[in-house]
Amino acid sequence: MAAGHQERMFTFALPRAPSHLSRLIRDESGAVTVDWTVLTAAGVGLGLIVMGVVATGAGNTTADISESLDGAYIGFLSENFGKTPYDVAAEVELNHFGSRWPQRRMNRLLNDTSEQSLVNQHRRWSNRASDPGYSNPGRAADQLAMIEIAMDARGVER
Repeated sequence: MAAGHQERMFTFALPRAPSHLSRLIRDESGAVTVDWTVLTAAGVGLGLIVMGVVATGAGNTTADISESLDGAYIGFLSENFGKTPYDVAAEVELNHFGSRWPQRRMNRLLNDTSEQSLVNQHRRWSNRASDPGYSNPGRAADQLAMIEIAMDARGVER
């Protein structure tokens, strides 16, 4: 600071509230009504949120049920005495892969692979399985078995 100047401090004081305003703030009559209004509004809001979540889940479940009841899948279940594609895949005697592989492979073939891709993979692995010069015929046989199960379950023509 420059010499001769003194710092001034300003204080700010709130004006006194009129007595009727301070009485209103301290008055607790009617506070229960306000509490119940807030609690009721919170309950209604929570109910609406839950309803939205349940409605979305119900819609997804309905779509899943509809998908699983299509004709190809029902036909597959009846042909395999109620066994799902995963059950049938687990029963395949594997030549190359371990026992956990069929579940993962079937999941990819049923959920992440287009019908055209299934047809292309079937052709590719059929050619490898029938090629006497292919270096790993056990792998080709395992792949072909899984692809054929998936094609049957999805109703894709070979």
